[in-house]
Amino acid sequence: MAGIQDRLANPAAGTDPLRISAINATNRRFQGIPQKLATNLAQRGYGKSGPLGGGIKGLELARQGEIGGIESSFAQMLLGREDKNYDLASMLMSLNRGTDQVGSGSQKTTKSWLENIMELAGMAGIGVASYYGGKK
Repeated sequence: MAGIQDRLANPAAGTDPLRISAINATNRRFQGIPQKLATNLAQRGYGKSGPLGGGIKGLELARQGEIGGIESSFAQMLLGREDKNYDLASMLMSLNRGTDQVGSGSQKTTKSWLENIMELAGMAGIGVASYYGGKK
């Protein structure tokens, strides 16, 4: 139960290394490009003119836009992870009742505790069949 409480309290746990790595990869991709741009424009006689400043500004805006996309992707992932954590906690609490009402109106069905465990294991990425010699 402590693991679920930890996941509910901090759905971002363990994602910082991935996010930082993605941002660092973006920074490495853009590294050196301003110098190449300056060299290229200088060879054409534009080394100290408006095209150089505009080009460098465009590169920085592109880099920041890419980093913003990374941050947005991680925010969406964390929202989905948080929703999944609440679903898992809710299912775990319903296990104590023995049955769970699913659906609404005349479409309600009752799931047994075993069906709840199987669904919970599937959502957590645990192949229950693999414990009995089946394939995951």
